Amino acid sequence: MFYSPTDSLDNSIDKVCQQADVLPSIIDYLNIDTSFVSFGNSIWNDKGFAVNYLNNIYQYFEEGHLLQFNGEESLALYAVEKDSLLKNNLLLQRPELHQKMENHLKAYIQEYNHRMIHNKLELNE
Repeated sequence: MFYSPTDSLDNSIDKVCQQADVLPSIIDYLNIDTSFVSFGNSIWNDKGFAVNYLNNIYQYFEEGHLLQFNGEESLALYAVEKDSLLKNNLLLQRPELHQKMENHLKAYIQEYNHRMIHNKLELNE
């Protein structure tokens, strides 16, 4: 949630956001031209996504869908806006979406792990 007493910030954001989006959103809102490492996006960008890890399962939310991944293979794909109780697994019915989301998640995990292992959480000039 963002508040500025001098700006109405009337924009309502209706997409997935995560805690990692706070810094990029502040930098974007303040129009600061800088480079930095972040595992989130500005909430004012077109697309939103979120990644979390719960009970040894990665959950990747993007464009109204949730992919559950155990680190080796995808377990489930749900259209969360239509199926909030996660009853209808679309993994086999939407192979192209499943593969696209799995590739995005694997890249995210790889980048995060590489930066953590090699202590590269800031940009080198």
